[in-house]
Amino acid sequence: MRCGTVLRMLDAYATEELTPRLCRKAEAHLEACPACGRELARLRALATLLGNAPVPPPVPDGFADRLMARARGRLADRQPGPRPVWSSLRWWAEAPALMRAAAAAVLLIGLAAGTFMGWQTSQRAATSQTMAADPVATYGLDYLADAPEGSLAGVYLSLASAREEGRE
Repeated sequence: MRCGTVLRMLDAYATEELTPRLCRKAEAHLEACPACGRELARLRALATLLGNAPVPPPVPDGFADRLMARARGRLADRQPGPRPVWSSLRWWAEAPALMRAAAAAVLLIGLAAGTFMGWQTSQRAATSQTMAADPVATYGLDYLADAPEGSLAGVYLSLASAREEGRE
């Protein structure tokens, strides 16, 4: 057995709820794996601690009704305040200079990456138009070629093929 499997069934092992076969497998793993053995010791220590904890007194009658009435009263007393309006310009003006610089840098990096990816795609499409009219080859969609009929990838390929066929 693997550690993850043993750890998932450790609670059932500690409370002796496992089948004898699984219990033997878990015991063999626990003897060989000190990390899982420590987890079992922690689980047993927690069970002992919880077993020795005092039982809280019972909840008085009508407690839930009183609590709910009090909560409703607080909600009724609450005055609705003005709804905060989020303004990106106000955020920009109130944000620290370092945060504004970071936001601007992320925006510029994103625009540069998008521009580069668009340029790269247009270059690839321009060079591959002479090679093949197959969208799988043209756009580098080789990983979608084995898509089952009716799947999202299959539908995308059929739409892309129809567009390519319409151009010729």
